[in-house]
Amino acid sequence: MIRAVGNKRLFLTDAEFSVYNKIADNVGKESFNETFDSNKNGIILSVISAFDSDPIVTQFLFNIMINQRTRELSKALGVIDSLTKRVDKLESKINSENL
Repeated sequence: MIRAVGNKRLFLTDAEFSVYNKIADNVGKESFNETFDSNKNGIILSVISAFDSDPIVTQFLFNIMINQRTRELSKALGVIDSLTKRVDKLESKINSENL
C-alpha cells in the first residue's frame, strides 16, 4: 500500500509500515524528509544519505528499496515461467502434428 513517508509516496507492506512506525517513534518522522526519491507508485528510485541522516533511516530505506526490487523481480519471473509453459505446450502440439 502506498503511504506518505518523508512527504513522499512510499509503497510499504503492512510489516514494513510497522517497522517504519517503530523507527519514526524513535528518531522522528521528520528524519525521513529529503532522504529518498520515489515515483508515483511509491517505488524508491534513490536513497539520499545526507551527512546528518540517521543511519537507521538510511538502512531502512535501502532495505525497502531492495524489497521492492525483489518483489518486482518475483512478479517478472512468474510471468516468464507462465510464458515458458505456454511455449512448451505450443511446441509439443506443433511437434505432435508434424509426426
